Amino acid sequence: MNILRDVCRSFESIDELIQKSEEEFVHLITVNAEILLLLYENPKLQDIAKNAFYTVDGVGVKIPLLLLEHVAKPRICGSDLLYDLAEKCAARNERLFLLGATEDSNAGAVKYLNLHYGVDVAGFSPDFDGENMSKALLKIADFSPACVFVAFGAPKQEFWIDTHREVLIASGVRLVIGCGGAIDFVSGVAKRAPRLVQNVGLEWLHRAITQPRRIRREFKKIKLLYFLFVEMISKNRVV
Repeated sequence: MNILRDVCRSFESIDELIQKSEEEFVHLITVNAEILLLLYENPKLQDIAKNAFYTVDGVGVKIPLLLLEHVAKPRICGSDLLYDLAEKCAARNERLFLLGATEDSNAGAVKYLNLHYGVDVAGFSPDFDGENMSKALLKIADFSPACVFVAFGAPKQEFWIDTHREVLIASGVRLVIGCGGAIDFVSGVAKRAPRLVQNVGLEWLHRAITQPRRIRREFKKIKLLYFLFVEMISKNRVV
């Protein structure tokens, strides 16, 4: 599997994403450097990704695409998508469902999106035992949302989405997105980097500084350079 070449088929706009979801069920993976590394390392995630779609989320993916595939893609990150799709769902009279984060954070995000965007939104914060997961699926089926955001962290959220793909389709879901910590950003439990820091591609550094427990997690991404180097050699290209 050529990971970067597959990521090249990522969506370039919200409208393109919505149009595709009207044609078929869309499992969207927002690919940042951490998820790109997981795609190289995890064969199960690679298999799931074959039936998924992508957006490019961050310079850690944009730069390798540009250097190795000569493809320039816009950044469409999961945290922004939550606001954008809340607005789109409200305009289209469609429902939105938030799955994951803590109970307080989930409730806070539901309240915020309803208040600021007027979207019909519900949510649920399960733990990972079978009973609560079954309850989550029942809540989604009863609510029948067009779009579901799943905030379990990668790759757990991607595994969950793939496992329950057919149930979600039967519940009327057309678009489902693994969104990591996006619900916490909406609720205010976690703070995003200032817009300028985001725009220059240093949001990862801001998070490492403000959340020191993430430093080890950020340094793990250095392994991505090895996989990209191997891919470069396999293409017989010198950057």
